[in-house]
Amino acid sequence: WKKKCKATYRPEVRIFEGDEAINALLLLKIGSYAWNKLYKREVWSADIRYPKGELYEDVRTTYKLFEKVQKVVALPEPKYYYRRTGESITGNTSICNKVHSVLARIDRFNALTDRYPEPRPFMLKDIYRFLPELRNSILANNEKEFLLYQEEIQRVSDFLRLHEAEAC
Repeated sequence: WKKKCKATYRPEVRIFEGDEAINALLLLKIGSYAWNKLYKREVWSADIRYPKGELYEDVRTTYKLFEKVQKVVALPEPKYYYRRTGESITGNTSICNKVHSVLARIDRFNALTDRYPEPRPFMLKDIYRFLPELRNSILANNEKEFLLYQEEIQRVSDFLRLHEAEAC
């Protein structure tokens, strides 16, 4: 980030098999990022692709790939160095960026919580973790941008009302 370099090292190779792999993903023991994964070609199919024109496409897709594999291996040392800049998606504070960050997690939550109930509370906390950023972007940006994303903001609000009791 900017001129600082930070790498996360793990002490050993970690192996996740079956549902343990998707649970590790949903419990954030493995990130959803596209840039730090290699997949066998046969895991991809016509119905599993990164959605074009979508932000946070990795959050919307990685879990689908993990559901198809028998084993996930996480290596202990970094093999890829990712440079974050102020212009990157991670540095963007627009309402568009922040609302899509939350919606990608809501869509993943809705798609998976019936099949994987154990990480459900953690996934809900993960959604709530991004709400302050969304709130700040709404307050910092102009009314015109707010109106452009009013439907998406309403979807987030509806989800929060639906799960209000669970989140407390």
